[in-house]
Amino acid sequence: MVPGIEPKEALNRLRMFSDEYSVRKRKYDSYFAGETLFGLPHQSYPALEETRKEIELLDKLYSLYSKVKDTIGRWKEVLWADIQAEISKMTEQFEVFGRDCQKLPGVLKTWDAYKELKQEIDDMTEILPLVEALAKPSIRPRHWDEIIGLTKEDIPYSSESFSFSQLLKANLLAFKEDIEDITDSADKQLKLETQLREDITKFWDEAELEIKTWKGLEPVPCTLGGNIQDIQDKLEEHIMALNQMNAMRYVTPFKAEVVDKISLIADVADIIEKWLKVQTLWTNLVSVFSSGDISKQMPTESKKFKAINQQWLKIMERAHEQKNVIACCTNDILKNSLGSLQEGLSSARRNSRTTLRASVTSSLASISAPTEICLRSCQSVLTPTPSRTILKSFSTLLTTLASTSKTVASL
Repeated sequence: MVPGIEPKEALNRLRMFSDEYSVRKRKYDSYFAGETLFGLPHQSYPALEETRKEIELLDKLYSLYSKVKDTIGRWKEVLWADIQAEISKMTEQFEVFGRDCQKLPGVLKTWDAYKELKQEIDDMTEILPLVEALAKPSIRPRHWDEIIGLTKEDIPYSSESFSFSQLLKANLLAFKEDIEDITDSADKQLKLETQLREDITKFWDEAELEIKTWKGLEPVPCTLGGNIQDIQDKLEEHIMALNQMNAMRYVTPFKAEVVDKISLIADVADIIEKWLKVQTLWTNLVSVFSSGDISKQMPTESKKFKAINQQWLKIMERAHEQKNVIACCTNDILKNSLGSLQEGLSSARRNSRTTLRASVTSSLASISAPTEICLRSCQSVLTPTPSRTILKSFSTLLTTLASTSKTVASL
């Protein structure tokens, strides 16, 4: 073994010397047979035997070296699009090469060829996990651009002809820790992106309001109902999740989207809260103004409520048609109307209370005279007809008073 010789040159020389040894070995075998035939003493050739042993050792080393080189050369031609299907085979193959290298005789381990072979196997064993990480679906163009910036090597990752050999030129091992950090960040960003796009965005793309009817107004859909509490719970849950995302170090690629989504969902939550407050006012008043007697007592408020009621029903009809939570709550008509509706309904509620309480007070004041007459009539058995008339009037008055008192209580 010539010290300092390049392994490739040594491999070529080994092949040449193996051929020469084969020639000499055939001659030795021929001479040995002749000596046996003629009964001559067998001659020994120590140099030939020593050469045989060295060639066998070298053959073990360079056969493995050749296999490793041929395998790497073949893999270099693999297109990046196919690397995911091949990477597990590559890893398994180099595990086998590593074990075979360890099994080589100790005398070979001081040779340059062995050292280069071991370095080749060790390097590829370290590179393959990086390659596997870079082949994951989490790796996006932005990550490749980071790697290009690190390695200063033009990696044509978007090209259909991008191959394994082009990636190996980037000297990945020199930037191993940085690349591991990039791939680890990519995995976490994919998890965050999945939560943002699949769990949150997709949910609100499909979430719908249930618009229900109200007693006395069937079949007109005019109230938020059914799943509205679930919608509010989901809004709160997603706002909390988005705020947590916004605080993560991996959010940078989605920062603007997360901030916009927080603003949107918070606005939707506020709109629904206001919407429900207006609905509570409307449901309290619609039964009041549906009563003909009360409407006659408050003609001005009744007229105002009628206009408000038409606006409310128009909004709810539109919501029933749109259904989608985000579409309904970002509708300009709804957003611009809730404030005026709440103000109008609150005013109608206050005025109705005042009017109805005045009516109750007046009724209570007027009840004292009929009561006295009624009692006197009841004591007289000589005037039955007036007594029945007065009792009937008194009964009607009490019924009206009870109805009005109940209405005032509901407001």
